[in-house]
Amino acid sequence: MKVTKVACFKCSWDQIQIEHSFLINEMMSTLDQIVLPSKIENKKHTWRNILIEHGWNSIAKQTYSSDGRALKLSLLGPIKNGICVSLNHNGKSELLQWLFKDSALAFSNELIDLSILILPTRRLKSAPILNWFKKESFENFYGQLVQLSPFEVNVPFILIGVDLKNDSEFVKEFNLEPFDAWRDVYSGCIEFPPEYHSAGLGILNYFGTYLREQYPDEEAKVRIEQDGLMVRLIIQTKSGKSDVVEKALHEYELVVKDSKYPDTIKENEKLFLEQRNELRIAELRVESQKDIINVQDKRIDKLLDMVGGFFEKSQSISIDFRPVLSNHTTLQVNQHVYSAIETIEDLLKLLPNSSVASRLLRDVESSLDAIEHNNTPEEVRRSPAMSKFRKVLENIFDKSSDVKNSIENINKGIEYARDLARKYNKIAEWCGLPVFPSDLLK
Repeated sequence: MKVTKVACFKCSWDQIQIEHSFLINEMMSTLDQIVLPSKIENKKHTWRNILIEHGWNSIAKQTYSSDGRALKLSLLGPIKNGICVSLNHNGKSELLQWLFKDSALAFSNELIDLSILILPTRRLKSAPILNWFKKESFENFYGQLVQLSPFEVNVPFILIGVDLKNDSEFVKEFNLEPFDAWRDVYSGCIEFPPEYHSAGLGILNYFGTYLREQYPDEEAKVRIEQDGLMVRLIIQTKSGKSDVVEKALHEYELVVKDSKYPDTIKENEKLFLEQRNELRIAELRVESQKDIINVQDKRIDKLLDMVGGFFEKSQSISIDFRPVLSNHTTLQVNQHVYSAIETIEDLLKLLPNSSVASRLLRDVESSLDAIEHNNTPEEVRRSPAMSKFRKVLENIFDKSSDVKNSIENINKGIEYARDLARKYNKIAEWCGLPVFPSDLLK
C-alpha cells in the first residue's frame, strides 16, 4: 500500500515522517499483510493484533479519566509513543465520532498526542479488494471536514489516503484550518444581465488576486457568493480594519471603470500585465456570451461601467463580527467537482475500458481530482482540468465523434452526459469560464 494523500490538522506531515518514520512504516507494512491475502475473515481485528505484536497498545473499551469518569473510546485503534492509528469506520457518523468525541477525549485526558485515520482513496475504494475498505473514501471525508472548518477541536490529527500504487512520487498534502475569527469588512451585491454574467464574475474574482499581489502583508480573504444572476463580493480581515481594503477597492474601481492604472500598479509589471489581460478576457467573454444567447449590440464598455459603479457606490464598509460556520460558494463548487467525478465513475463502469471515451473520461477524472479542494476561482480557471472537462463534453455533443457514439451505445448515456455538462456549467459559472447553452442540456 502507498500513501498518496494526507490531510493534517495542527501538525506537519513532514515532521511526523522524520520523528516517527518507523511507526508510519509499521502501519503501512501491517496494512499490506491484511489487504493482499483474502482468506482471513476479520481483517480489521487481525490488523489490530499485528500492530499489538509490534509493541502497540490497545485502548481498553472502558477507560477512566484522572478524576474517575468513564471514557468510552471504542473507535480508537492501537497506540504507540503517543500516536493512535485507526482504520476506516462504518459511515460518516462514526468518522465524526472518531474525531470529535473519541480522539478529542483521549487527547484532553493525555492518553494520546496524535490521532491518525487511514482511509482508502476514491480510486482504491472502487477497486475489487476487501469489503471493509470500501466504506468511506479519503476525498469524501476530507470534503466533509472542509465544510466544517474552521472548527474548534484541540487534538492534532492526520488523515492518510492510501492506494495500491502512487502515480506520482509526491504525496498530495492538504491542511485544515483551526477556528479563527475573521471579520467581514466589506460586503456588496451586483446583479449582472445574462450576457455580462460570466465576464463580470471574472472581473470580480480577479480582485482577490489584485489585493493579494498589491498588498501582500494584508491578511484578507475574498470570496464570491452567487444566487442566480446576483453576485455578492465579501472581504474579511483578521484585524477587522478596512483601510487597506478601502484603498484597494478604490484603485480597482479606477482600473475597471476608467482603465486608469495607479503608479503603484505600473511598478508591479506582473500585476499590470495580468490586469490588462483580465479586461481583454472579459471582452472576449461578452462576445462569446453574446453569440451563445443571441444578444445584439452589447459592448464591454457597459460592463466596465457597471462593475466600476458597483465599487464606487460601495464606499461605506460595515464591520460585522460573525464567528460562525458558513457553507459558501467555494464549498458548493467543491461539491460540484466531487459530484462530477462520481458521474464520470458511473459512466466508466458502463463503458468498455478500451474505448476512446473511457480513456478521455479517466484523464478528466484524474484532473478534477487534483482541483477538488482548490479554493480560488483563478486556480480552477487556469487549471488543465477545466479545459479537458470542456473538451471531452464537446466531443460527446459532436455528432460525428467516436466519443458520442460510445456514449449513445450505453444505457442512459446521453442523460449522464447532460448531467455532467450541467455540473461543468456550475463550476464554470463560479470561476468565470464560458458555459454550455441550456438548450443543449435538455
